[in-house]
Amino acid sequence: MAKEVTYVMIKPDGVKQKLFSKICKVFLENDLDVIEIQNEIVLKKDIVREHYSHLLNESFYPDLESFMLSGPVIPMIVYGEDAVSKVRALIGPTNVKKAREESPNSIRALYGNPDFGPANVIHASDSRENALIEIKRFFNKELQRSKEVLTSSSIIPLSLNCAI
Repeated sequence: MAKEVTYVMIKPDGVKQKLFSKICKVFLENDLDVIEIQNEIVLKKDIVREHYSHLLNESFYPDLESFMLSGPVIPMIVYGEDAVSKVRALIGPTNVKKAREESPNSIRALYGNPDFGPANVIHASDSRENALIEIKRFFNKELQRSKEVLTSSSIIPLSLNCAI
């Protein structure tokens, strides 16, 4: 397994619940570093459409878009051994009800709203390739390969800013 970066975004419901420190703590306890964070930002409609372009034709998309525009989000870059799959496991399944059944200690199971699909607290890249695309989208960083971008000697963890 190699060290890599992944993209994570705390969604409006997670920001509203003030989960940033709790989420950082979960990552830190699992040997992952938060290496870049943006302050709370409110997404623009075109960015939401681009980010969720694969869901535009789904019946739930209008609710998802409205939800993602409803408040600020916190984008971050997380780094560590097998970061993409490790973060995905820590956040749990997208569907909060499923997360509560299959992964009851996951971030989504603990803090997501099982009665409103988009309110699952957090997004994380589902592949290395998508991590690089999403990092470019939200951080305006052009990365060729996650291995090339960051080596152990170039990492400056911001996890200390997580105020745990």
